[in-house]
Amino acid sequence: MTNTTLHGSFELHPAEVMDSLDLELNEGQLMMLEALNCTGKDALELVLRSLFDQRDFINQRYYYLMFFAKSAKEKIRCLEYNLFELFNRLKYEGKKDQRLNQLMVQVHTLHLAELLWQDKTQRIQAEMYWKEFSLTPQFRDFYFLYPIILYRFPLFCDHDPQSLASLRAISDDMAINTYAKALSYFWEAPVSPSANKLLKKSLKLNPHVPSYLFDKKNTPKKPLGEIEAGEHSEASYIAWLSAETWWSVPGAIDWLTSNCK
Repeated sequence: MTNTTLHGSFELHPAEVMDSLDLELNEGQLMMLEALNCTGKDALELVLRSLFDQRDFINQRYYYLMFFAKSAKEKIRCLEYNLFELFNRLKYEGKKDQRLNQLMVQVHTLHLAELLWQDKTQRIQAEMYWKEFSLTPQFRDFYFLYPIILYRFPLFCDHDPQSLASLRAISDDMAINTYAKALSYFWEAPVSPSANKLLKKSLKLNPHVPSYLFDKKNTPKKPLGEIEAGEHSEASYIAWLSAETWWSVPGAIDWLTSNCK
């Protein structure tokens, strides 16, 4: 079974999200949806024409972010402007499209946090966003959000015990969860029985992960939008998320190596 990752959700345009939720699209939004299936001048014409009956630029900014923005600074600005408009909608427009706007706020905020995390000078801000989500149980199964945060937790500046306990509440049915829990227990206490038990289970659920971690040259450069449990796609995604932590936690790679033997 193929699963969409958090990073895969970033590849969905707001117009596509509306369509997937069976929400009514106006003429401008239909043009944007059509533009996503076109290329070149035809796509750009539809994007520009889609403005004719809309007062906001959320769709246009996200289209720019997806296809034209080159720097993290450009992408961050797009998301910040969109979030400002979305919060205004939630505040002033009552219940109209509230479900969509709340979902877009969540995905935009997580996208922003991910971009900030990739810039080591702005990680404290990303950490703040993630902690807010980690203390809200409704997000536990939100595109594998909890294991994503758990992989980065040892690199945080503030190791809040409440957040850590919430993040570890994920199930043990997929390797993306168990590797994250095993690493977090080892970081906390290298002789932890929980760490060893979870690592052994992780290696059974997906034995491909170590080969992506042992040699830094094998570490994937980009995250995947879809993964399949137990397969190389899941292993690649896990390695992209966790390689920095595995190599930063003292003894973690040696521990993984000894268990593989």
